[in-house]
Amino acid sequence: MRCGESPAGSRIARLGEAAARKDDHRTRLPRALWVAIGIWLVFSLGNSSDAFLLLRARDLGLGTTLVVLAYAFYNVVYSTLAWPFGSLSDRFSRSAILAGGLVVFAAVYLGFAVVSASWAVWPLFAVYGVYVAATEGVVRAWVSDRMGESLAGTAYGVFSTATGAGLLAASLAAGLLWTHVGHAAPFVLGAVTAFAALVLLVLATLAHV
Repeated sequence: MRCGESPAGSRIARLGEAAARKDDHRTRLPRALWVAIGIWLVFSLGNSSDAFLLLRARDLGLGTTLVVLAYAFYNVVYSTLAWPFGSLSDRFSRSAILAGGLVVFAAVYLGFAVVSASWAVWPLFAVYGVYVAATEGVVRAWVSDRMGESLAGTAYGVFSTATGAGLLAASLAAGLLWTHVGHAAPFVLGAVTAFAALVLLVLATLAHV
């Protein structure tokens, strides 16, 4: 107790300090959440706009109508599988499902990088639908698992800002690569960042983060 301070005043001061520390803890995003955001940001740096998939389909010889139909086919696959994958993530490891999604994404992007036949666009778009179904909703649930108390709004805001910035950077990089390096280059970049995110995800899972 400081000189001249009453026991009651000292007790009140200690209670105030404890409350301040508690409030500070509640407003601080958990380390596990920052790790999750960092992993998905790495992936996002190669996950360019789907417009490049459509451009690549045209580049491989599909006409406008067939490009639209191929993209519609992808949406059918995605919408059909989104619910089963979401339900699966409630019973099994979300990290494992996301890891599988990253593997599928890398395979699809490598496929778009190396194929030369127009027919290959159809199975690639179908498998791309599997990737989106396995990650679109699951990644949000995965992030939610790592939130602190009463921080859902802040956590989702930070996650959306980080991944949105990554997607913008990925699309800008893809445009430069498409123009100055080659039409396969954006997809090689996407496969590389997906693989890097996969390695980080596995390491984080093994470390129980």
